[in-house]
Amino acid sequence: MEQNFEIEFKNLLTKDEYLGLLDKEFPDNSNLRSKKAIYQANYYFDTSNKDLKKQNSALRVRITDSTNEMTLKVPYQGFLMENNLHLSNNKASEIINNKQIVLSSFNSPDNDFSFLDQKIKDSTFYLFNSYQTKRFEKSVKNHLIVLDETTFQNGVIHYELEVESNDEDEGRKFFESILRTYGVPIRKASPKIQRAEKNQ
Repeated sequence: MEQNFEIEFKNLLTKDEYLGLLDKEFPDNSNLRSKKAIYQANYYFDTSNKDLKKQNSALRVRITDSTNEMTLKVPYQGFLMENNLHLSNNKASEIINNKQIVLSSFNSPDNDFSFLDQKIKDSTFYLFNSYQTKRFEKSVKNHLIVLDETTFQNGVIHYELEVESNDEDEGRKFFESILRTYGVPIRKASPKIQRAEKNQ
């Protein structure tokens, strides 16, 4: 299991703002198309009592063309700590087809869920929502610029800018500088899964 302290800043965009940022931050390179999108299918799981939601946590399985990953997000110092576990194609398909996960079935010396209550570890987590994301990303110094176009189950599309960083202060300044440069108003973006629940 890999752990990653997620420091990120988000801002919702209009479609025109999104296209403008895409054009400026991800320009074409002569005749070679450098705008390579990452297509993600995101599946969210929780207990029937929404135990993770009550703890401001989330369990996600993400499938892309190149990798499958199960991620448990838990609050940590005002942001989120991601606990990531690679899944084989067969295991990812099994989870999606069965629409459920039991975390304790993944227990091993390398996969330690000790920070969770035993009751939650032994609980069955059921698939309750999903959405699709078309993502563009690039690294700039110590930051990652991300542009997302997310389609929810009811067909509603959200556009957003994300900046991921290794440092909270530097990341915030870099994020705000992008908004200023392109004249984008500050629009707070709640986590995608919260918006997905409103757009089922």
